[in-house]
Amino acid sequence: MMEEVDEGFVQPRHRTLPDNHPCVLRAMPQLPPPTTDPTPVGPRPTDPTPVGPRPTDDTLVDQQQQRAPAAAAAHPKRKRAGSAGHAPKRARFAVNVDVDIGTLGAKQIKHDIAAIKAELKQRQRADAVAALPSAKELNKRLRDLQRWLDTGGAIMAKSRTGEGYVLASGDCRSCVPDAVWNGARELKVALSLRRLRSLSIPKLGIAPEASWASTMDSLGKLGAPLKLVRLGIATLLDVLKAPPGIYIVRLLVVADDVDNMHAVMLSTIPEENTPHGKLIDNSPKQKPIYLEAKDKKSKKTARWAFESVLTGQVVVADSKERRINLAGVYRLDRTPELRMEDW
Repeated sequence: MMEEVDEGFVQPRHRTLPDNHPCVLRAMPQLPPPTTDPTPVGPRPTDPTPVGPRPTDDTLVDQQQQRAPAAAAAHPKRKRAGSAGHAPKRARFAVNVDVDIGTLGAKQIKHDIAAIKAELKQRQRADAVAALPSAKELNKRLRDLQRWLDTGGAIMAKSRTGEGYVLASGDCRSCVPDAVWNGARELKVALSLRRLRSLSIPKLGIAPEASWASTMDSLGKLGAPLKLVRLGIATLLDVLKAPPGIYIVRLLVVADDVDNMHAVMLSTIPEENTPHGKLIDNSPKQKPIYLEAKDKKSKKTARWAFESVLTGQVVVADSKERRINLAGVYRLDRTPELRMEDW
């Protein structure tokens, strides 16, 4: 079969274009190598803020609600004291349990009682803090403050240097000659404390300590114009009510069922700062006790006054239970026949 050819179709003829014709492709020129400068060269990046219609109020609220969890996680707020999960911040306790009660006035004692009661209520609702006094210490301090306010009137001196002379400092072995020496200074009698102790305290023995007899013999050997006169006083209250004079009071201190003998000096001579008398102990940690009128009202107040002058003794301060009884009283008199000029 013969293939039909359309005579109207004309086969195109290929023609070569000249080199300068605009349709002829030319080779691209070679670009220079890139530079090592890391700074990008090009147009400034556009503002990321989307361009569009202004958002409505509802849209802003939705966007704020979506950002809230992320912002809270990035910047957590500090919870208020006392809120769930956080214990309230405890303030520093305002009552110092180490201050001598005798140096406090009635107004300060009442303030401390109220502060301790408030602190004890807080301790019942929260665990005790190690930096603050324990509940046991606060209860003991509360009892002492209340007892002092109800029965005690003795005032503790600010220091041991306000009596006009240096107080004798020692222990239970030298308590009798130390009390006599303090009494001699109150009577304006010159006396050597070192020699008085050396003659009064025996050199031999398991626990040698001065006695009434050895101390009286020492006064005679030293030629001191002093003598000790024994008195038949039966109670501590009667001692405080004794006529004006210097008294050496011997006490039986029972601390934790252990007997201890000790002597203190009592002066009932009215003075400007101590119109009702004073008690002086030989402990270097114990300050003089200035008596008040209420100390002579009952046996209980008188006993508390003598207890307050013994707080510097180790056997008394470290004891849980203690009792004080009167063991003997001597009056220290200045003999008129051996009077010396006051100095």
